Amino acid sequence: MLASSAFGQLCALASALSFALASVAISSNKRQGLPNDGAFLSVIMTVVFSLFLFLVFEDGTLPSLDDPKLSEGVLWFCLAGLFAMVFGRTLVFRSIGLLGVTRGTTVKKMNPFFSILLAVIILGESLIFEEILGVMALAFAIFLLISDKSRKYEHEVENTPKDWLVIAPLYIPGILSCFAYAVSYIARKNGLITLGTPAFGTLVSAMAGVCFYLILAIPFESYRGFVVEGVRNIAPITLAIGASMSVGQVLFFTALTYEELSTVVMIGSLETFIAIFLSVAIFRLEIRPSFKQLTAALLASTGVSMVTFY
Repeated sequence: MLASSAFGQLCALASALSFALASVAISSNKRQGLPNDGAFLSVIMTVVFSLFLFLVFEDGTLPSLDDPKLSEGVLWFCLAGLFAMVFGRTLVFRSIGLLGVTRGTTVKKMNPFFSILLAVIILGESLIFEEILGVMALAFAIFLLISDKSRKYEHEVENTPKDWLVIAPLYIPGILSCFAYAVSYIARKNGLITLGTPAFGTLVSAMAGVCFYLILAIPFESYRGFVVEGVRNIAPITLAIGASMSVGQVLFFTALTYEELSTVVMIGSLETFIAIFLSVAIFRLEIRPSFKQLTAALLASTGVSMVTFY
């Protein structure tokens, strides 16, 4: 049990790294002004990648078509695909494009609060005192990052208090994406409880995402353009986005198979700080972090450690 739990935690950490790489690539893609943001391509790549894993590691076997567990699990995975691949992913791409890597991934990591709340209410998961302190530490870390005004946006000269009246609405897509991802996490966990097949679950969710995009492309011209641009003008950076998102998605599903949702989500919250490190220290896309940002990183790491080791 302990070994499987540790494996789930490692998968969650690897997933956070993959998503952090995707966030950095999204920001770089935005800076280059490329027409294809990689969102739809990432969903298609997730289909291909998860199909391969399903056939190789899960032997392509499922319960009988007459087994009610199959239809129940597929419905949960489809719901997860709708909220994660369509609502969540579209909104988080929009959020990172508007806010940059640091603030975009920071806002996205507000989803532990939605996720843990839903996990306690719907899945019946419990939190001990140390885990509650860990959640509070992460909450304060996120507050420090959002309130920090030392970092300049690409399109701004200075973040003054007056600017926040204009900046505040830019956070809405990120907050909505948090709720969408939280709902998808609950659906994924229920699907995995029913079937216990992470690769198949990822495959169904991704296929549902593709279908939803295609359905929306029929009446809405904006979605038609989104789908068309998603499969043409493919650059190396968009391939990197798609690959990172796909790997992160599969690893997240796998982590949920072996560990509680609340723990997986908290470990996944390290994506914010991994993305900041990559963006600042490795790829030099943003300026060096301020004292508040470094404090936030320390608090977040402490919070995640408290949830993980207790």
